[in-house]
Formats: sequence, structure tokens, C-alpha cells
Amino acid sequence: VIIFSIGSLPPPPNLRVIYQLSFFDGPRGVWGMAEPSKTPPTRAACQWRRLREFCIRGAKTVAPPLTSGDSASFSTRLDPLSLALFAARKEESEPSSSWEYLSYQIPVGKEWSTEPAGRDIEPRDGAPRKHLRLRLKREGSLSLSDCRASDRDEVDTTGLFSWPAEEALAGYLLWHAPQLWQGKAVLELGCGLGLAGFCLAMQDTPPRKVVLSDGNAAVVQNAQQNVSANAALWAPECELSAVQVLWHKRETFAPVGWVDTIVGSDLLFFREYHESLVSLLAHCLEANRALEVVLVQPNRGGTAQEFLAIAHSKGLFFEQGGAMGPVVDTALERCLPADTRPSLLRLMGKG
Repeated sequence: VIIFSIGSLPPPPNLRVIYQLSFFDGPRGVWGMAEPSKTPPTRAACQWRRLREFCIRGAKTVAPPLTSGDSASFSTRLDPLSLALFAARKEESEPSSSWEYLSYQIPVGKEWSTEPAGRDIEPRDGAPRKHLRLRLKREGSLSLSDCRASDRDEVDTTGLFSWPAEEALAGYLLWHAPQLWQGKAVLELGCGLGLAGFCLAMQDTPPRKVVLSDGNAAVVQNAQQNVSANAALWAPECELSAVQVLWHKRETFAPVGWVDTIVGSDLLFFREYHESLVSLLAHCLEANRALEVVLVQPNRGGTAQEFLAIAHSKGLFFEQGGAMGPVVDTALERCLPADTRPSLLRLMGKG
């Protein structure tokens, strides 16, 4: 049973609750809290979770954080323009269309300033920019085919929308960690729109290969569309592709090939995927003992800590925390409460 309630009224005691979804009307808009049951999630429970997310995202307002005991807080996502790391703007689109576009100005060529200038980053010495245009789903416009793709692969459709952790990852890699990607083979897990991978492929000293991957077929198809639409931007020496990788199906990883670096953002929201992600990372580390893994993750409801505990039990050790650079850190401090800001998780090795 799923219970919809206003405020925090408890469900009747004789009902077995999969999720209780409560809506609150506060000074920062409508937001929701879901309290999961103690039993392991079933396929049906995952379906209810998708319904819950869809209902909450429809509020379209930034929500305050909430955690209470074993409860997990689920808020509406941050506006895609809020971090403002790459002079992003939303383009006008037909009201009848289910798609919209975000335009980014990506600095390339020279070193640029590490100090924020207003709500944007100014290139140092007039460093050039490239105009990146990405297609994404309009809020509240998921189609039946999108839902079918999600059901078929048992992977959510969140990658059809923009999320702040992806922009934070892109900023960190460009400003703070070029040694992780210049001239290397890079895999982005759970790529969504693929902003981080695209930013790397546009640079004058790019990776030799960037593979954008996601488990949802509709997300991969949209990433492929964005690859083709921006083809003139990619450095000719960089091989760029988008593929479907299901973490729990090792055979889907074969097309990726050798990788030097794995990056990802906001991968830990669904607890039922943690084991599969750890297993995939362990498999990749067996193939390349020098593998670098960098994740930028919010700790919603303790999900990051739960993932780290699973990783540790499997012999994977991560370093958590550390600065992402003045520009990224300043943007996150401005836009997100301290307990919801994404932090760095960096693989230190396998025991």
C-alpha cells in the first residue's frame, strides 16, 4: 500500500506500507518526504518510488532538506541554471514540445580564472569559449515510451533532466584535475546529459577517448543525439561515444573497452544499485590496477555512507571529501545547504 497524506499524519496501523508520501506546503514551496519500509525493495516498490519522484518533481520548487531517523528526504531538484558555472541559459522552445535546450559556454584553450566573478566564471587572458547545446526533457513531460524504457531496464529516467552534481563534476575535472583525463580513456557512469564528458571532449588537450554511459536506453539515445548535434565541437583526436551499460550485467560493459579513469555524479540515490556499482568498479580495477575513480555525490539520507560501507566490505577504499576548487565550492555553498552538497569520493585502492 502507498499512502498519500497532507502533513505528517501516520498511516493506519493495520496496513503494510511500502512508502508513505507526505506533502508539505512551506515558505520555500511544496516539498515531500517518503519513509521507506524496512523490507528490501521489490520491483513493485521501485515502481512506486518512480511514481513518488514524479509527483514530487512536479512541484518545480527548491525544497528544504529533511532527514529524520531512518527516513529519507526527497526534494525537488535544483534549477538547472542555479550553479551558473558555465554561463548556462535555457533556450525558448515550443510549448507543445516535450524537449527543451540548455546552452553552456565552455572555456577552452587557456587557463582561466579560479575566482568566481559574480555568477559566472571569466576566462583569464580572454580564453575562448565553445557553445555547447544540450537537449533535455521538459519538466513533467515524461512519455509512455520513456516509462517503458525505464521498466525494461529497471533503470530510472532521471538522466533526461539536469542535476547540479553533474555541473560540479565538470567544474572539478576542468579546473582541479586535468591529470585525470588529458590523453586518457575516460568513462562517465550514469552520464545523464553528459555535460562532464562533453566538457572534456571540447578541450584543446582532450582525453583520447570519452565514453558516456547510462543504464536507461532513453537516456543513452538522448546522449547520442547530443553527441551528433554538437559534433563540430569535439577535438578530432578524441573518440566520443554513448553506450548503454547496465551495472548488474557485466556483458554490457564489453563495448567500453580499456579505461584509465571512471567518473560519475549523483549515482547513489537508489540504494538497490549500490551493490552492482561496487561490483562493476571492482571488475574494472581488476583489469587496470592503476584505475582512477572519482565520484561527486550528495549524501541524501545517508546514501553515500551506505555505499562506502558496502565498498569497504568488498575491499574498495574511498577517500571522502576535499575541495573541488574555489569556483565549484563557492557555487555549491551559495546554492545548497551544507548537508545536501555533493562531495568528492575518490578511490584509493583495493585491499
